[in-house]
Amino acid sequence: MVGPEGLPTEQFEALIADWDPATGPLVQFFVARGFLDLIGARILGTVLKGYTQLRGVGLCNLFKALPAVAPTAPPVVPPPVTSPPSAQTASSETAAQEFARLSLRAQISELRAELVAGRSRRDAPRHPSEPGDRCAHYTLIRRIGEGAHSIVFQARPDRGTTTVVLKLPRADAAPASLPRFAAQSQIHARLAHPGVLPLLDVGGRDGVVYLAYADLGTVGIASYLRQLGGRLQAWTLARLFVDVAQVLDAAAKLGILHGDLTPANILMCEHDARVRLTDFGMRVPGAISGPFTAPELALGGKDTIQTDMYSLGVVLQHTAVGRAGPVGLLQDGRPDLPPDLVIAIDRMTTRSPRDRPASWEEAIAAVLAACPRIAGPSQPAPRT
Repeated sequence: MVGPEGLPTEQFEALIADWDPATGPLVQFFVARGFLDLIGARILGTVLKGYTQLRGVGLCNLFKALPAVAPTAPPVVPPPVTSPPSAQTASSETAAQEFARLSLRAQISELRAELVAGRSRRDAPRHPSEPGDRCAHYTLIRRIGEGAHSIVFQARPDRGTTTVVLKLPRADAAPASLPRFAAQSQIHARLAHPGVLPLLDVGGRDGVVYLAYADLGTVGIASYLRQLGGRLQAWTLARLFVDVAQVLDAAAKLGILHGDLTPANILMCEHDARVRLTDFGMRVPGAISGPFTAPELALGGKDTIQTDMYSLGVVLQHTAVGRAGPVGLLQDGRPDLPPDLVIAIDRMTTRSPRDRPASWEEAIAAVLAACPRIAGPSQPAPRT
């Protein structure tokens, strides 16, 4: 029995026993250029080693820097084959010869094609989705939220003891949503507002894309308000509106629109009772519209201040009534609230954008007039 290129099996296995293609110059070149991450390099190394066992020593030489040989050194002649090769060995040798005739670029292309096919069937890395899973240099601790395109965990970094809030795309997330995770770093660099949850880290080149936020002990606004018990009072509803509207106003003045405002990305920090917003610009164009999406967006319209107003108005209606699903006008579900406050909130949810307030300042002024008890800014001004 003989190995590839006529070497005895034992001699061939010994030759490649300590060889790791992942550390070779070609694979490291792919890593340096960003074509592969560290996981991809290890998988490619494993595939190449197995491929070499099939195709022969000549392929190994493509991915391994061999010792220099003096020009006068005679070539190594493999020992003669003492028995006729089997049909399988002959077929492997023929395939190896055909592969050797290809250019180096063609050989690499063929290997990459086989790598992609192999990973999609057997070796795809497991998507982090359960406590204990790892994502980059974080270990997932517990799941704390879930949205249409993402799941949120409390996680611990490898270095340090301070936990973070790690937002990951769902395993079935639309491919169009993935670049928006990385775009969050650009939005946060422009929008340094205390009403925005601080973004600490963005990743994606060495594994699953993720957003790492500061862990400020936040809970979803719906969960927080349920803890208060009873029906939401007018003062609390108006305070919530002004807190969120002031953040959106500061963002709009920088040319930043939220585009996907829902109760899931309006958070309350329990230690200071301040609102923090997340997920600016995460809405995927063309995605299925939800109950908080302005009707003009479902018809192909663009994000505007008025589309964010519609979303916030519907969030407040759901919050005030205390139930999910269609709510309708707030004046029908909460006739006990001050009429001017109800009118101000319901006006933001009119079907035509032209019937909504022209600016956040106008909308905030209407709510402050309806509830003068909360007059005055609730959020400190953004630092410049």
